[in-house]
Amino acid sequence: MEINHSVPWLDNSHPNYERWKRGRDLAIERGKFVQSLIEKHFNPTNLTILDLGSGEGGTSYTLSRNNFVVSLDYSFTRLKRHSQNFDKIDHYR
Repeated sequence: MEINHSVPWLDNSHPNYERWKRGRDLAIERGKFVQSLIEKHFNPTNLTILDLGSGEGGTSYTLSRNNFVVSLDYSFTRLKRHSQNFDKIDHYR
């Protein structure tokens, strides 16, 4: 028996790949929206940010470009997805 350790939501040959990709893209767009709301009040740069209920990590990803972000979510699976979804992007920590 062979165990496959690949990540199905990042495998573009998976039948649900496009649906999951749209979900990741929407999470990033929500993050950009949150950042735009914050920017109306102050410049969110060089901050330490706690993202409670971080979900797929779109807000954490967006805000991590100029800040140190700690993500917290009830779902450990979603937290693992953060690094799997965004590890290839050099500014995401």
